[in-house]
Amino acid sequence: IDGLVIKINELASREKLGYTQHHPRWAIAYKFEAPLAETKVISIDIQIGRGGRATPVANLIPVELAGSVISRATLHNQEYINALGVNEGDIVTISKRGDVIPAVEEVIEKNNNISPYKIARKCPGCNSKLIEDGAHLFCINDKCPSRILGTLKYFVSRTQMDIETLGGKTIEFLFNKDFIKSIPDIYTFDYDRLLEYEGFKDKKINNIKNAVEKSKEKKFETVLSSLGLKDIGDRVAILLVKKYKDIDRIIKIAQNRNINDLIEIDGIGEKIANSIIEHFNNPKILNMIKILKNVGLKFNYTDVNGNNKGIFFLNGTKWVITGSFKNFKPREKACDIVEKFGGEIAGSISSKTTHLLTGESPGSKLEKARQLGINIINEDDFMKIIKNKKI
Repeated sequence: IDGLVIKINELASREKLGYTQHHPRWAIAYKFEAPLAETKVISIDIQIGRGGRATPVANLIPVELAGSVISRATLHNQEYINALGVNEGDIVTISKRGDVIPAVEEVIEKNNNISPYKIARKCPGCNSKLIEDGAHLFCINDKCPSRILGTLKYFVSRTQMDIETLGGKTIEFLFNKDFIKSIPDIYTFDYDRLLEYEGFKDKKINNIKNAVEKSKEKKFETVLSSLGLKDIGDRVAILLVKKYKDIDRIIKIAQNRNINDLIEIDGIGEKIANSIIEHFNNPKILNMIKILKNVGLKFNYTDVNGNNKGIFFLNGTKWVITGSFKNFKPREKACDIVEKFGGEIAGSISSKTTHLLTGESPGSKLEKARQLGINIINEDDFMKIIKNKKI
């Protein structure tokens, strides 16, 4: 653990105390000071991500810290480098923020170069000019090899399509050999061609083929978010699938440039809506989707029985949850179920609330719901609703 959170245990008191815009008034966090290690910055590389962001990364003399050996740490951007005053050859302290992410914390001894490291304004992947946007620099060349490779790595990663045995190093090898240059190539490449290369035997190749085939079972929202399209991450993908159910409907809305229909979705603003419209009017993206549909990836919602109806039966409902529950500990689990089936969660009762889910010791929200004539659902009734998928 990297800290403690102290909370008031009585739910009624929590509701009285309420929230600021930033945090609940009934809880406070204390972070332990992260353990530090001392090492030297050997060099600084610039990594280009799938979205084009240029991120400076410090290559370090390997050092053990909090149970792992650290050899690289992010330096975020030029502002962060300037604040530290860090450059190649400096002796620094590093930490693992959140007990996970390596970070350079302080320069404790400068090398001969007094000035901070300066990020070159040329993309290391394609040599095009990096464009400043806020605190970061970006490569805006969508043909940049570094960006394409980043997109491929993201697509196969564990949190996305989770194509086991086709990890970052293997994808990089296939990319550098010109075998896989785009996402559809993952599904159309003949992996038996790898037999002539060292490290690829029958067993490994079969494992890759099986993992690629298994990835075709991934849900529509996972496929959509894995494409690496700007502003369409996991949450936005879920929102789009929840409302439109099918890629063809999303494309139709985008091609009609119906921004009002998109921004009606709670969680999608004008900026994201414009990104969606831009993506699904792009011939390259539309062609990629067409190929992926043909190879068997899912681009419409289907439940475990192969149906694409019924799963979002809570669509159009807005829920507030109060009290404590036997089946939902913590009660956020009830929130997850509501959202899974298409409902929305709000923190307080309003005229837009359609249902109040109540447990034991429900507090003041119950009375307010009664005053507004809102549907009040207890835990047992909620369990029946979920079981029958009918409200």
